[in-house]
This record gives sequence, structure tokens and C-alpha cells, in this order.
Amino acid sequence: MKRRFLALLLAAFLGVGGIGGFTVNATDIPEDCETIEFDKKYWAEPGETYWYKFEAPAPRCVFTDMQIDEVGDWLHGWDVVSHRYYDENGNELGTISSTNDPDVSEWTEFEVGKTYYIRVMALSEGTFYTLSPIRDTEATVDNTNEGYKRGKSLELTEENVEKFVAGNTNTKWDVYTVTDSFSVGTENEIVSTDFFVLPYKVCFGDSKLTVNMRSTTYTTTDYTAQTSWDVLSTFEKKPYSGKENITEDDYVQAANHYAYVVDGEAATAIRSYRVYVPAGKRIKLAEDGCFYDMPINERFTDVSASAWYTEAISWASENKVMNGMGEDKFSPATALTRAQFVIILANIEGANLSVYADKQSFSDVPKGRWYSTAIEWAKDKGVTSGVSDDRFAPNDKVTRQQLARFLCTYAELRNIEMPEGADLSGFTDQSKIADWAKESMETAVAAGLVTGMTETTLAPRDNATRAQISLIIKRFYEGYLKAVTPSVDMGNYLLEGGGCGYSFYDELIALSGKENPHVLYIGMACSDPTDGWGAIKSEMCTWRGCTTEVLLLEDLPTDAAKQKIDAADIIYVTGGSSRMLLERLRRYGTDAIIREAAANGTVMSGSSAGAICFGTYGTSGIRDDRFENLYGTGCVNVIIAPHGNESKRVDEMKRLILNDATLVGVAVDYACLEISGGMYRIYTEEGYHKIPLATRYWNEDGEIRSEDINSMEWRDINELYNP
Repeated sequence: MKRRFLALLLAAFLGVGGIGGFTVNATDIPEDCETIEFDKKYWAEPGETYWYKFEAPAPRCVFTDMQIDEVGDWLHGWDVVSHRYYDENGNELGTISSTNDPDVSEWTEFEVGKTYYIRVMALSEGTFYTLSPIRDTEATVDNTNEGYKRGKSLELTEENVEKFVAGNTNTKWDVYTVTDSFSVGTENEIVSTDFFVLPYKVCFGDSKLTVNMRSTTYTTTDYTAQTSWDVLSTFEKKPYSGKENITEDDYVQAANHYAYVVDGEAATAIRSYRVYVPAGKRIKLAEDGCFYDMPINERFTDVSASAWYTEAISWASENKVMNGMGEDKFSPATALTRAQFVIILANIEGANLSVYADKQSFSDVPKGRWYSTAIEWAKDKGVTSGVSDDRFAPNDKVTRQQLARFLCTYAELRNIEMPEGADLSGFTDQSKIADWAKESMETAVAAGLVTGMTETTLAPRDNATRAQISLIIKRFYEGYLKAVTPSVDMGNYLLEGGGCGYSFYDELIALSGKENPHVLYIGMACSDPTDGWGAIKSEMCTWRGCTTEVLLLEDLPTDAAKQKIDAADIIYVTGGSSRMLLERLRRYGTDAIIREAAANGTVMSGSSAGAICFGTYGTSGIRDDRFENLYGTGCVNVIIAPHGNESKRVDEMKRLILNDATLVGVAVDYACLEISGGMYRIYTEEGYHKIPLATRYWNEDGEIRSEDINSMEWRDINELYNP
């Protein structure tokens, strides 16, 4: 009864009505009107007007600015402010309902297959909006259709795609396109369930269904993407009878798709969707119609399942350190060239090689070759000086002593502390080591990277094979490099949940480690991104001697955004509309640039919406005492709830934690969540007149647990993530 009453109040507030035959004078509709995608979340900039057209796939649709929720037996959303829809002649028909409850509002009726137009006008804060079809009848499930199984195909179509998926630390994906065909015999039939039985999470989205040659894009899965840049992540842990020896790490993932058929006529349907797999991983389509992890010996036909190098090659391939030598060959016994090895180091570094496209330091490394930019990067960073002043010898085979020299100079570049060199006098061929390589060979042997070919020989001048190098690089990464690889959770953050006093700015400067740091102000949570910049200039520049600049909307689609972010010692994100802030940052991939800067040590800070933006999720307040959980940039693996003394905000955060037991939430007010050097604490100005609040929430066996973490003592970050 209470939920029903709330629904009635909701409708009264929204003033939603059906078309009721209402028309006005015809409106001019733009000729280049974009076709709106169903179930896709859009964003309207403040003060802007947007036009869309759509072909009605169902008699009823809803238009809402939030995810649709079930209230009683019906579906309800929230009204998108200032929107109308029209027929093809420009006659206004009314507003599209945000509910299909007949007691709350008349349904908006559409003629299936007819074209309609929508006009969305955003007010001062901007708005999200989503158009979704609603079906009356309960869908049936058919997982036995033989035509469906016979028509399925899997193809790797893209590699190393940047995508952020909430709750997942991985942001680089390889993309498979799946296509299957089947016959549809009943109205609203859900056809097929696809299982992915894998020891890691995959994500999928970009779903397209073509029925009788008519295409519609759907995202009818367990979870709805927050924005068009995010992929759907649907997975659940449960046993799957089609595979033996299921472990708790095996994820069974299911995707259901509607095939809407008019008048119950039989139809032919073709469905396609994209599967996002962590970059470097490979999956296969098995005879049972399911997807499985592809073993390395199936990916590369010349790598056996039990060879001494199999695990190392699997690691190197999955981590994008080494690629195959053809579609299905790794060539483990083949010697590696000097150019190929430099590319391996550049892959480990994640180097931006594009900046070296116009440089040429060696006479035998012309511009435009597949290895040119990697060699220029290595020369620029001091990893190599070539075999002479103007020669690199890119096609020469890399020897074991050259390999040791490369690794040691790269370790020096990364400030890695290597062990004291080993005594090589026990090797009978130690005299063959060149003078320039002796110290490096001693260090590489002491570090366990290079071992003898026999108990008494090092073979320093022998060529190193691809199998040997994969094992050496794996040892190097796991033993030395992994410990210094940037981690976003190991960055520096000061995330304010509410006013904590003016010492906030002094703590920011202290975190940067610089006397006069450079501050980048990001005001994307405001209609005018320069609003509030004056206060930061006063506090950080006038009073504390910093320099500052502001990130503008026109910077986002250009290189200026990255240049400003890379130049900053401190990034400060202001409060305001979290929706607007995050949508603007994602539109051109600025969120990924921020994550990279965080990993490289830039101090990240913000208040309210600015704090929300750095979490995996953030619990945000919107109009009329409503709250929602938004995807953040994923820098810190928690849900951040600023203004944590608002009980309804905390309740919304708890709802998300109940749905995903892997999440941990932090509610904070009159204080900051501070993270630095793998430690965390709750920071506030000493003697500040407000009482600071900081509480951690987590899911334990289906129940919400909480703990007061309001202490300025530094604690291990793992204590935050693992209550």
C-alpha cells in the first residue's frame, strides 16, 4: 500500500498524461533528426534542445531520466523535464509517460511500426533520458531451438579497447562479436541463454536484434548501463551442469534478448552482440554452444600444454607483452630481434609511442617502420644507445648479454632497486661476457632473471629465444616490476564529503610533495565550468603560492585536456551536478586520462560531486530529495557517499551494496577520505567545530554491516576494502 501511495504521489508531481488526441500547430522538425536507440541512456547539456525519431517497436513506451523501477505490479520512472513528442507531420501529441500504471497515468499509446519524433529541452542542470519499450505479456523462454544453436558464430573484431565498467579494475578489453540466428514463433519470446564459463569476468553489450529484416537495439539484460559509454556487466556465480569440476571462480553469465513479433507471426531473427574480454584473454565457442576460456596450446598450435615455457607464454600473451608470430603460431624456439625486444619493453611500460613518429635517431631505423617509434622511445628514455652512434641494428638477434643490459637499464629507468651483482667465476665462459655487459649480467644472474644454460655455462653471446624471453620477462615483472607498477588505489586522494575546514588546502599541498604545486580546476559539475575557480585561485594561489588553470568544455575533445591534466600536480574537482560532471568526463574519454594521471601520482581531490567522481560508484543527490548511484571514474574501489548524514542517501548506497556483495561503501561528512601510499585515514581540520562522520558499509551474508572509521590514524588500504 505504501509503494502504491508513493506511485500516486509521483504521478501527481510529474503531471504525466497520455496523448488523449491532443494536438497543437505543426512544428518544424529538423531534417537530420537522429534515430534514438531504445534503452540507451542519453545526456542533454544545460539549455540545449535535442530532436530524435523512432519507429515504435511496441504499443507502449516510457521516457524516463532514471532506471525504471517496479512499484507494485507496474513499472515507474521519473519524468524528463520539458519533453514532447510529435507525429511525422510535426503535430504535437503530448508527453511520453514515465509509467505504465493505468491508475497513475494514462498509457502513451503508439502504433507499432509508425515513426514518431521527440524533442528534449534541458533546463539549467541538464538531464539524462532513456526511451524504453514496455510489453504487456509475460515473455516465454526457449533454450532448445536447434536453429538458434546452428546459427551461432564468434569473431574477434577489436583489441585493446578502452572501456570502464563499474566494479571492475580492468579498463582495456578485447572485443568479440557474436552473431546467431533463430526462428521466433510467439509474441515476446525470449530466445536463448548464452553461458560464459570462465575464470574471470567478461562483459557484453551493444546488442542488436533484427526480426524479419527490421533492426532494433536492445539492452534487455539483468542490469542497465548507466551511459552509452559503459558496457553491460551481467554475471552470477552458480554451478553449470555443462562443465565438470566447477570451482567458485567460475562465472556463469547469461544474456536474454526479446524478439518482439507483431500479431504472433513466425519470424526469422538475427541477433548480434559484443563480448568484452580482458585484453589479451581469448575465448572459444564450444560444440555445446557455450563459451569457454581458450587454453594457450589451442591458441598457439606450436605451444604444447606441458612445456617448461607454456605458463610464461600464456602470461606474456594475456598481458599484451608478446604477440604471436602469426594467426596461430608463437614460435617459441625462434630468436628475438633487438627491435622486437624493445617493443616488449615499450609494451610493459605502456608507452605513448605516437609522440615519436617524427623522430629519427639512427640511420638504420627509418621513420614509419613497425618498430621505429619503440626504438625512439628506448633511445629517449636511456634504455639503449644503439650499437654505435648512429646505428641500432634492429634486425640483429638479441643476445643473452644484450638482454641483461636492456633489463638493467630499464630497471634503472623505473627506479627499481636490483640486488648486488653475483659472482660469475663459477661459469667457465664468463670471460666471453663483453666489458659493457659484465655488470648487467652479474645483476641479472643475482636477480634470478638469467640462469645458466648448464651448471657451468652462461652462453652470454648466444641468441635468446622467444620462449626464454617470455620466462625472463615474467620473472622480471613478478619479482621486481609489479611492486612499482602504478596502481590507482595506491595514488594520492583527498575526497571531501562536506566542509572540513580550510586546512584542506594545506593538506593537498602536503600530499603533492611540492612547495608551489600546479593545480588544475575541474568545474564540470557546474553549467559554467569556470564557476568557483576564483575561490580556488584565492585559496591556492593568493594565499598559498600555487599556480592554477581551468579545464574548459572546449578542451575535452582536443589534446588540450590531456596536456592540462598531465601538467597538474593537483587536480581539484568542484561540487555540483554529479550527473553532468561524469557525463562530460566520459564523453571524450577524459575519465581515462584522469585514471592514468592518478596512477602516475597526481593528487586527486574534490568535494561532494568532486569526491563522488573518483569512486567506482558514488551516491548522488538529485532533485526533490532523490538519490541515485552513479558510475565514477573508478580510481578508488569504493562507493563514495558525501554528505553522509543524509539517511536517504545512505539507504540508496546500501541498496547497491545489497545487490553486489563485492562493493564497500564509505559515507563521509565534515571530513575527507584521504588515501596515500597504500594507506588511508579520515581527515578533518583539528578543532573544526563540526563533528566529522565516516562510516564504512559492506554486505555480509546478505545483510548490511557498518563500522565507524572516523579516525585520523593512518591504516592499511586493504582494511578499507576487506572489512
